[in-house]
Amino acid sequence: MQCKEATSLIIPFIERELPEDKLKIFLEHIRHTYNISDSINDWSLYKALKKNVAVHHGRLPRYIQNEILRQFNRGPIDILFCTSTIVE
Repeated sequence: MQCKEATSLIIPFIERELPEDKLKIFLEHIRHTYNISDSINDWSLYKALKKNVAVHHGRLPRYIQNEILRQFNRGPIDILFCTSTIVE
């Protein structure tokens, strides 16, 4: 199963959609930087982060990979789906 599929399966079951302040800042940065043609709400990573769930894989920009790990280690991200790139 791919990370995108895993997040799409779990997101409907997570009720919380109020990320902590540090995660809100990260979400705002992603929205500001990657919101091409108002499509940010269609991005599975963005939808997952809004529910304190994240995906980590090699096709994400390195900055996003690092920030996801930082947020996971500090607590705002409760669930992290990842590939083996997390150990690289």
